[in-house]
Amino acid sequence: MNTFPFNAAGLKALLQALYALPDEALKTEAEALAKDYRAWLSNHFKLNQQQLKFLQRIDDRFIEKAAPLTQSFLIRRLPITLVKPESAAESANKTGEGKLVDFGKKSSVSYSDESGFSSDESLVYTISYSGNI
Repeated sequence: MNTFPFNAAGLKALLQALYALPDEALKTEAEALAKDYRAWLSNHFKLNQQQLKFLQRIDDRFIEKAAPLTQSFLIRRLPITLVKPESAAESANKTGEGKLVDFGKKSSVSYSDESGFSSDESLVYTISYSGNI
C-alpha cells in the first residue's frame, strides 16, 4: 500500500484505499494496526524525522487506548478524521515541542417515528501545540 501525507487529506485518501479493500484484507490491516500502532502509522504515512521521534515517545498508555479503538473503526469502515496544523511552523512553537495529541469518539443516536433509528460514530484525532490550544 502507498504512503500518504500526514494531514487530513492524506488520512482521507488512506481510508478510501483501506475501505475499498475486501473485508478480510481490511481486517488484516486493522489487526496489524492493533498489534503495532507505531509501525503501522509509520508504514502508511509519510512522516519526517521529527514526527517519527515523537511517535516513538508517545506514552504506551495512549497507544493502548488508541490502537484498539482505531482498529474497531477501521473494521467497521467508520469515519476517522485528523485535525492538525499543516506544520509545527504554523504553531507558536516551531520546534514541535509542546505537541498535544487527543483522540475522541463521537457518538450520536436518535429515534423518531418518521426517521426511525439512526446511529452515527466518528473518531477524531486532533494535534495541537501548547501555543495554539
